[in-house]
Amino acid sequence: MVEITNMCRTTGCAIGDIKLYCAGFTSANLINPLIFRHLPTPNHDYCIVNNGNPLSAGAVLSFHYDNTFMYRDFSVSTVTCIS
Repeated sequence: MVEITNMCRTTGCAIGDIKLYCAGFTSANLINPLIFRHLPTPNHDYCIVNNGNPLSAGAVLSFHYDNTFMYRDFSVSTVTCIS
């Protein structure tokens, strides 16, 4: 299970356009592409979260994936603060 959390605890600090480095990530089950999907880059090394839409303060977005190994290489590539 993957959880993406906006750690801000006050109102008015939403984040959006969340892109993660996700090279090599795969899943045997379908993940809702509005929640998480690879971007059409040459090597599909980046993924977008929540279809680019904002995640409000304290919000958690999660999804399940199935693979033979645990993927540990997610890292934030870009994020936009929305006030």
